[in-house]
Amino acid sequence: MTKKLENNLQKRIETLVADNSMKSRETFFKRLAYKVYAYHDSDAESMGVIKDFTQFENVLYGRVDTLYNAIEIRPQRLVAIKGSQNQYALRYVASAYDQFVAEIKTAVANGKIRNAPFFQNMEVKQSYLPVRNAHRAILGAASSRFANFYIRSGRLKEIKNFNQFLIKFIDFLYEFAELNSLSSPAFLLSKSSDISTTGLVLDLELKDFSQDKDKFAFIRSPYFEYYKKCAQRYGFYVDKNYPYRLVANLSSPAMKQFMSEDGYPESNLRSAFYMDFSPAHRNDLEIFKNLAFTLYRSIIAARPDIHEVFQIDEDLFTRIEQREFYLSSDLEKNYPDEYWLDFYVRLRNIEASLDFAPQQVDRIINNSIEIKKIVDKDRAMDYINKVFIDVPAQEGSLNDAQNRQYFKEVEEKPFSDYKEYLAKTVKLKR
Repeated sequence: MTKKLENNLQKRIETLVADNSMKSRETFFKRLAYKVYAYHDSDAESMGVIKDFTQFENVLYGRVDTLYNAIEIRPQRLVAIKGSQNQYALRYVASAYDQFVAEIKTAVANGKIRNAPFFQNMEVKQSYLPVRNAHRAILGAASSRFANFYIRSGRLKEIKNFNQFLIKFIDFLYEFAELNSLSSPAFLLSKSSDISTTGLVLDLELKDFSQDKDKFAFIRSPYFEYYKKCAQRYGFYVDKNYPYRLVANLSSPAMKQFMSEDGYPESNLRSAFYMDFSPAHRNDLEIFKNLAFTLYRSIIAARPDIHEVFQIDEDLFTRIEQREFYLSSDLEKNYPDEYWLDFYVRLRNIEASLDFAPQQVDRIINNSIEIKKIVDKDRAMDYINKVFIDVPAQEGSLNDAQNRQYFKEVEEKPFSDYKEYLAKTVKLKR
């Protein structure tokens, strides 16, 4: 591709994607990302080692990049943690933990720590949890619910071919998405996922999160202050709600040093995310294609024939019809990317807290198809994801809390309710 052609394509894309508020939009999301990752003070003591990962944007730590895109770890970037059984983390996290636990062991050997089983037998009990297992489970639950409904209601006879199936299944997914997160970004940022999927977490105990008695006893132990300072020294947060949990502090000088030693660009968190994580949305079209195709094939396998009873005069007859067999090549031919882009935009609009009007949805669909034609599918998916980033509207976020407070205090409210206000104001910021 010539430089001139590349520039022309870029300008065309920007025309489709951008608006007059693009600069303010980028600033808006960068400020939000700062709330997640920023190292607020160079003074370690004032910065604090204790972090509440249930509060505001902290819940998204390690699950969004610096532009608030949902991300998922590249499994090949994980390494085994020494001294643990089948536990994995990112390489620099494992390196930091090696030195952390070495210091703890030295303190035990020197008698600095005594009669403390937690420190004397320290090992990582749990670390990385594959997020895709949980995502596949919710998609599987949706498929099962669809199939069970049509079987139990006797309506499976309405599905004679793949086209009939797909129309009904897509409609079902839209309905299911009103209460469940189905797209990868929505799922990864939902309560069904958490910080344990990031490769940044090391659980040194497996205890009930709700057992405050145990946590208080640990916090009040004579060695907790040393534990906290040691964690900080090697670049870890201590989880406020689960103090046995260490979380890599990506903004700390110590963790940055470990990252630098592993070949990461210094002071460039965005590049680090690029190396270790991938955008969650990029493979969604293939995920939903496979979901539909696999479910239809399973229906054929279980119920290949359609039995219809009909009556002529006083006699009953049974007509047996075979369901259409469908090949993956048929799927690609009959339902190209344009079809799935249309579906995906409508799905994301249902999932998002900010509902776009039908004409806006149509425009987003047309833009995504145009971008796919001009560049490729990945850029089209990037555009859709950018449109539907709904983190600022997420209940419990700091932005949400500030918006709610403002809406509460305004005497003459320009909108009928908070949801309408939030939808309008956040859209304006985009």
